[in-house]
Amino acid sequence: MSPFEADLGYVPYMPDDVSRDPEFEQLHKSAQEFLLKQDAILKMAQDTVSEVQTRMKSYYDKNRLAQDFKPGDMVLLDGRNLDIRHKGFAQSKKLAPRFIGHYPVVKQIHCDSYEMKLSKGLKLHPVFHTSLLKPYRSDESRSQSVNKVILKDGTEGQLVREVIGHRNNKKKLQYRIWWLGESREEATWEPVENLNQIPGHIDKYWETKKRKPASK
Repeated sequence: MSPFEADLGYVPYMPDDVSRDPEFEQLHKSAQEFLLKQDAILKMAQDTVSEVQTRMKSYYDKNRLAQDFKPGDMVLLDGRNLDIRHKGFAQSKKLAPRFIGHYPVVKQIHCDSYEMKLSKGLKLHPVFHTSLLKPYRSDESRSQSVNKVILKDGTEGQLVREVIGHRNNKKKLQYRIWWLGESREEATWEPVENLNQIPGHIDKYWETKKRKPASK
């Protein structure tokens, strides 16, 4: 009798004994099968993510506007999704800036993003994607100030001329906005949550329709 058996009352398994145990072999086989299955699931998930990313990139490249800017170029910044407090814009129910600026391009950061020299009143990170920028074109034969509002920081915001349509896009209400200074054909669809500064325009639109929207 070994000292271990005398002390604890049983003979312990040795490593060689464990490896020869049929139950251990079955557990080892099951563990290997589990790992192989998990590896297959992980690879499938990685392939799916890669495929989705490829499709999204293809869709983006197909639909984005190809535009390049050089240092010193003057551009307008799309302000539709910016907090008006960050733009220094006094909350007015009559005004709804769409583009603000103009601002000079400092440098290109990536192939599709640029650093801007913003006004001191703008509390924004100065790097923007090209989809948020629009070339600024000075036209002396056509006064731009009539179509703009001067914001608190001295920059310009675009004004709404009229609401000319509505639709439900994926169960979300959108209005078609005709911007002051642009043609009717250039009107854009805007989600209702981006139009909280123009309730007067929206009410006037529904007065012509003689009814209110089902949802906002």
